[in-house]
Amino acid sequence: MTIENISQLQRLATRYGEAWNGHDLDAIMSMHAQDTVYHLHGFGGPHRGWKAVHDIFASQLATYQILSFDIRSLHCGDTHIVFETIITGSTLAGADLSFDAIDLLTIRNGLIVTKDSYVLQHQRGSIASE
Repeated sequence: MTIENISQLQRLATRYGEAWNGHDLDAIMSMHAQDTVYHLHGFGGPHRGWKAVHDIFASQLATYQILSFDIRSLHCGDTHIVFETIITGSTLAGADLSFDAIDLLTIRNGLIVTKDSYVLQHQRGSIASE
């Protein structure tokens, strides 16, 4: 693992976090490979392929009027990124939510090929789309 590789992964991680905080689905998906796989463990899935991942992300983002991701820690390896995140927000119905989350991203050629998410819910609400 080189310092340059770590820096590239940290930049990707920063852009990815900013895209989620901005609810910018186009920016989020621009960082995913065509054969990407997303699995929100405990809520079904996995979702395979760019379109399937796009659609589930769109559904998740549409479920919330406010959704914020506060990155607590970030770890990079040769081909992966691990985020520890606090997710807060509210649903369209006004219910508050708060989660601890871990995301494991596998990277190939600068793009995300797998996103495995694990969440622990603190309050009422669900990060998975209805």
